Amino acid sequence: MTGGTGYLGRVLLERMMRPGSEGYLPELFLRDGEGSGRSLAAATGLPTIEERELDAGILRSRQYEAIIHLASSRSSTDLSSQARSLELTQKLISASLEAGIQKFVLASSQAVYGMSPPVWCESRSVAPASLHGLAKRAKELMCAAAGGGYVALRFAKLVGPSPQFRVDASELPHVLVAKSLESSPVVLQRPDQRLDLLDVRDAAEAILAVIECQPLHQGVFNVGAGEHVTARVVAEVVAGVALKKGLRLDYRLSPVTRPSRAFGMSIDRISELVGWKPSIRLEKTVSDVFDSAREFGCMDLHGFYR
Repeated sequence: MTGGTGYLGRVLLERMMRPGSEGYLPELFLRDGEGSGRSLAAATGLPTIEERELDAGILRSRQYEAIIHLASSRSSTDLSSQARSLELTQKLISASLEAGIQKFVLASSQAVYGMSPPVWCESRSVAPASLHGLAKRAKELMCAAAGGGYVALRFAKLVGPSPQFRVDASELPHVLVAKSLESSPVVLQRPDQRLDLLDVRDAAEAILAVIECQPLHQGVFNVGAGEHVTARVVAEVVAGVALKKGLRLDYRLSPVTRPSRAFGMSIDRISELVGWKPSIRLEKTVSDVFDSAREFGCMDLHGFYR
């Protein structure tokens, strides 16, 4: 697994190491100079593969069922970071083919659909509008050109608790929970914007469902919530959960109507072929984010801290 120290990666690792999940034996991929990955491996006892070992062909001497490629640059401005990310993807694809690994799961994104109006399905033409989206689409094409057992999962916006929690402007439920906890008022600039919000734990289950599916269904799959909510509804949900916990969310709607991009994916393909559907409702996600923040104190508007 690459990206094991990231937001989704940490949740997936916890799921794979849960009691009763003995069938999973994950190994962490470590890039040169990656201190966070070494710390995680030391804390969990997980075996590792280093980049220099990958370059030396170590995959050919071991037996792996799958490569789960989560590592990615999230930058839409740093060209060198994205180039490095693409280089790693090509290395992994080549190594998996040489080693005869049957399953290659790539974490892609709804960003490949760009500015086109939803609802998006996998057969729809893509038109990435950001460097991040372009890089994700390039990785999908690299996998498709290589052949073999590849699956690209186009994830919706991931939200929910994780050991590697984050808060930025695009994660609206996280921002609103943080505002509630610090008793700060907030103005919803685009209350009617439609969002596709997927609990990160459901995303982890989707990866495992794809790996376990027999036969392996190749190609691209949308992985989303299966329903699309407005920013106004998200605020109402957070306010309702906050009230149940003895808190409040002080929010108001902007009087100025601002143009906004809408999000939303069809999940019919993964539901029909793989049998996966999300199981965690937005209310549960928000409640667990509140509880996690209160328990671990890992919430502020500038991101994750310990």
